[in-house]
Amino acid sequence: MSSIELELSIRLKSEANSENLARITKILSELLNSNAHLEADLSTMKAADMSTSVPAMGGMTASSDRVARAGTLSSITASDQIQSQVKLSREELPDLIVPPPQGSEVRFVDSDLPAPDARGRLVGSWGQFNSFFPILAAVRIASNLELMGRKDLLVLDQFVRTSIDQFKARRLSKARGFPSSEKPTAGGRYVWHFLITAHEMGLIRLQNHSETHVLPWSLTDWDLYTVDATRYGYKLATLPSRFLDQHDKDQLLDPLARDWITSYLRKIDSQGYAESSLLRDIVSYLKHGHDGKADLRAWLQTDERFRKYVASWSRKAGSANDKEIADQLSNLAATFAGSKIALLRELGVVDPRRNNYDVVGILDNAEGAP
Repeated sequence: MSSIELELSIRLKSEANSENLARITKILSELLNSNAHLEADLSTMKAADMSTSVPAMGGMTASSDRVARAGTLSSITASDQIQSQVKLSREELPDLIVPPPQGSEVRFVDSDLPAPDARGRLVGSWGQFNSFFPILAAVRIASNLELMGRKDLLVLDQFVRTSIDQFKARRLSKARGFPSSEKPTAGGRYVWHFLITAHEMGLIRLQNHSETHVLPWSLTDWDLYTVDATRYGYKLATLPSRFLDQHDKDQLLDPLARDWITSYLRKIDSQGYAESSLLRDIVSYLKHGHDGKADLRAWLQTDERFRKYVASWSRKAGSANDKEIADQLSNLAATFAGSKIALLRELGVVDPRRNNYDVVGILDNAEGAP
């Protein structure tokens, strides 16, 4: 698929969903006209170059030098050309939550898994990471922006605003994990709970372009970061989702995405990120008839990994006041228990019905790593 066809595919997919024929016609006209103007400009440049022959350094004529540069211009992707002619504002962008076209892996970074911190090594993701869908939507947005050549919208502050615009247009603000408003705190939760988790899992790369090398915990630092989907993130983005693609009311992963995610979690578990290990142990605990609320909270409070994780950062861990650390462990255990159960429901492992904790699926049913 050529770059102009790629751009056309991304923009038309969203319009086809709304059956907006007039909008589709306008997009076709914009793209074809833009490409025609660029080709005409390029032909003019080449003709001018061929008619000029002024000696240049190194024995090369100015004419041949400019023709070489014109040849380089002709190799610029059509999406970059379109960007220079028709640069849509955030509000005018097409639906970016559609799956990106397949077969473009080479456009994405092949990033190593970041070295897990103490939490990642012991319990996996942060306790408020409670849905895979904001990450699935984020890697789709990042992948489509990359393929459209919109690097300007991959700067983190612009990416967050673009994401919230897209979520609002899709009416996702009431879905679990998605920002519920345009307030900075809502955007902050999207970054801290989901984009940073996606970075830790190797699905996106948050790259800091300043002299510091910390993750974007401060709202004021977002202009210093860029968001890039990795090849694994791009692969996840291409997988179908009835919840995102067909507006299914149930926030459950489709079989292909579910199997891919469970395989990928096993893969990064072997590299030190313990999400899969903790989820497997929780499933084993639930299979013995325990519930996912009070029982699971109590189990987490006594789990050695969980206690080590809390002790790795909590000032109360060394306190002589046993009640203080007990209260902290109880509160954190409740947060972690609720989030891990939500993830297992999305994966089809725990019954999706509220207050039901029956194990109805297999966590490790996928064949092979992604």
